[in-house]
Amino acid sequence: MISPSEDIKFAIPLVEPLVCRDSVGNFVPHVVRDDYDRIVRAAGKIEGGVLPPGSVLSELLSETVTKEKVRIHQIIPVVWGGSGAHVDNVMYPTLKQHTNKAQGPTELEVEIAEHLKFKENSVIFFYNFKYDGESLFPSKAKRYIDVVHANGYRDCYRNGAQYEMITENLSRRYSITSV
Repeated sequence: MISPSEDIKFAIPLVEPLVCRDSVGNFVPHVVRDDYDRIVRAAGKIEGGVLPPGSVLSELLSETVTKEKVRIHQIIPVVWGGSGAHVDNVMYPTLKQHTNKAQGPTELEVEIAEHLKFKENSVIFFYNFKYDGESLFPSKAKRYIDVVHANGYRDCYRNGAQYEMITENLSRRYSITSV
């Protein structure tokens, strides 16, 4: 985050390419993997309008990816049209999230899905994962999401908190709201 003062937080706007699609048309993010074949970066842009139905994480994929009794999640959630059958859309919880990650879509994911029903709107996301050693589970995960409205205004979410976007006009009042 960039901050011109201690009490004001700003977000740098995200710029990412359109997401990919799986064989049935559901969304899959662009990913970068490390030497251990773990996802270290996942990103993309989803344009609003008619979204694909999405699919839940397949049991076969879930069992193939991990032998541990841990609930893995989708990077692009089902409510946004995310593929549950593609390995590039699998997100492991951080060690901290093993016990506190809720099942089903979050309130923010549902709000964004409603936003994506309109063709002029879009969502841009960037996830960054850091790992310790050879662990399958990230030690840290950062989630950056920009919700872009038809009028060009952006709602910027950084790890769950909403930030104001950097603008030319810094004279207006800015605040952070938690989601």
